[in-house]
Amino acid sequence: MFSLIRPALALVLVAGIAHQARAGDDISKLRETALYGESLEAKGNAVLALVENGSADAVGVLLDIESQGRAPELVRTWAAAGAVQSAKSLDELSKMSDLLTRHAALERPFRLAATSMMDGDANVEAMLVFSVKSPKLREAFSQALARADASEMANVMFAHENNEVRRLAAGYLASRNDAAADVIDVYRYQSDGAQVPWQGGALYVPSLGWSRGQAKTLMGHLTAWHLHCDRHGLDQEKQQIFNNLRSVGIWRQAGSSQRPANDTLTLLQQYAKLVGVQTVASMLKAQGVRHDPKYAGVLEGR
Repeated sequence: MFSLIRPALALVLVAGIAHQARAGDDISKLRETALYGESLEAKGNAVLALVENGSADAVGVLLDIESQGRAPELVRTWAAAGAVQSAKSLDELSKMSDLLTRHAALERPFRLAATSMMDGDANVEAMLVFSVKSPKLREAFSQALARADASEMANVMFAHENNEVRRLAAGYLASRNDAAADVIDVYRYQSDGAQVPWQGGALYVPSLGWSRGQAKTLMGHLTAWHLHCDRHGLDQEKQQIFNNLRSVGIWRQAGSSQRPANDTLTLLQQYAKLVGVQTVASMLKAQGVRHDPKYAGVLEGR
């Protein structure tokens, strides 16, 4: 029981300690004892009692103890291990992943907790988050990530809050031969407002062996997003789209002899040459600018 924390405490929590803390003790008192107790044994027992308590409040106190720079390093490590021990889901565990950057000894407890919670159903986002935080965890999860659900991986690549997680997901997708359809689907144009799904982060399009049809479809999705960004004045995001169109060679795989333009009107014209004016007209209509003078001229070759 409490296998993640007891080994660390075993050196100091010996039988016969007179004032051993219990799980039923007041959480605030346990916090004070863990931080300011008169002995290392008392502090360790307070941490163990918080782990045994297991409530959300107790976990919050453990994380608070870990964050206190004035606390002894050993006590902070115990508190961090106790928080990991108390996590009840991968979501909770992934929110604690920053602990790995401060406590290298937690790599094994994290891996054991994560793999037991997965129960055969790998959580792609959690494994990617853990992999970014720890090289050893990346090694532990590499095989599972290499065969993980490509659709879930693509969604993480497209919109995760952490750029390093997005980049790692893109790297795994680029190594697969079965990811093209899922990658294309994640870039499909759909908008509920001015913001783009990858807002505030990097935009990755993995370099894959696209077929002619796949490359045309993907180029169309990216062109639609370029139009969206042009309409809403999102210059930085428009540049991101152009960078990917240019760098991974989608335009060439789509059959175009022209390098993609970073000007939306020219890009629409280039795409019209590949797929026909009616397809571009439908794109303009979908975004409500079919008759907007700024864009309608594209349909007439202007």
